[in-house]
Amino acid sequence: MGIRAYINENRQIAVAIAVVVVAAVVVETVTFLQPRGQGIAPPKLVGNAYYSADDGKSLFVDAGDQATPFDHDGKPAVKVYLYTCNGGMTRWVQYLEKHDAGGTVLVKKPGGGDWIPDTDPRADTIRTPKCNGSGSPVRVLPPSE
Repeated sequence: MGIRAYINENRQIAVAIAVVVVAAVVVETVTFLQPRGQGIAPPKLVGNAYYSADDGKSLFVDAGDQATPFDHDGKPAVKVYLYTCNGGMTRWVQYLEKHDAGGTVLVKKPGGGDWIPDTDPRADTIRTPKCNGSGSPVRVLPPSE
């Protein structure tokens, strides 16, 4: 006897099985969509970042989702992009980044120069690290919490 013949002869059982399967799917869907861990902080999607309040001369670590510039000990702090070519033995600040009042991302080299929009063709030169001699530039990320 095939499945189709069995269902035709036992319609009540077939309907009961279908109802149970649909109910289980609904319960599982509702359970899956419910918020979990109320009172528990969601996982951080953004790690830490390097910042500077003195044009890259000194660095500090803070949450990577800070809107820059922000106040740090009375000075405006901006995000710093730190690189190395030799596994971290020597490091340098490649560029600084902040947002203007309109939300435009601005970049500049440390130690002077003007802030320019990151859409300006000159920004590619500012953001592109180069190693003197051998090695490939690698971005240095701050330690996680």
